[in-house]
Amino acid sequence: MYSGSPYPASGASAHSVSSSTGAGSESSLRLDRELKLATSRADMEKERVKAEVYALLQTTDRLEALYGRGAISKDDYETHCRDLIHHFKLQEDALMRLCGMSSKEFIEKYKVDMPFGEQRLLVDKMPSTSSMETGRTAGSNIAALTCGAAFVTALDAADMDHASKEQLWDPISAVLSTINDIYTLPHDFPPKAVFQRWVKTIQDMPFDVELDADQRQQLKFDLQTSYTLLTDFLSGKRRE
Repeated sequence: MYSGSPYPASGASAHSVSSSTGAGSESSLRLDRELKLATSRADMEKERVKAEVYALLQTTDRLEALYGRGAISKDDYETHCRDLIHHFKLQEDALMRLCGMSSKEFIEKYKVDMPFGEQRLLVDKMPSTSSMETGRTAGSNIAALTCGAAFVTALDAADMDHASKEQLWDPISAVLSTINDIYTLPHDFPPKAVFQRWVKTIQDMPFDVELDADQRQQLKFDLQTSYTLLTDFLSGKRRE
């Protein structure tokens, strides 16, 4: 509960106010302070709800990446995912009630880039394991999660300036392999050609040679750009 109320207290403090301003002014002062406090509390509640929605999207996005690369068990994934979906529904309702915006409008307004969290919470609204019986579509969803996790791993390697064949072969070849596993991607999807070239470049490198500074910068750029293209495609925002 709120402590340290700004309202004039009974006794000396209230008397002091009325003595200097009069009874009518005291009423106005009390009302003015009460309105300001209500507005402040309302604004704080709006910000709390927005923060909760963002945190749930972020946590779910990370959970999907962890499950996609096999870092957590199926049972743990389902338990956490269902809990996140339940809490997101509650906060989604509060977001509309208090802020007058849908979760989709929130994502667009604040440019939230968490495609796997968005897919799970706004589109599927169930754990990916619950739709396994849908066959090929479910398989493509799992492939997309695995690919997203591969990109995250490769981006981590690039951010740490890994440059040798030994350091880059596994993460970069995994990116190409998992891209090719997503059957819904078009044959001419640009990242396919980009990472075919990178796989060949790294494959042809001697073990005692590293990528130079320009190549490292280009690799990082290609990873970031390709990841954005992938997430846009999976979110239905295909670029013309």
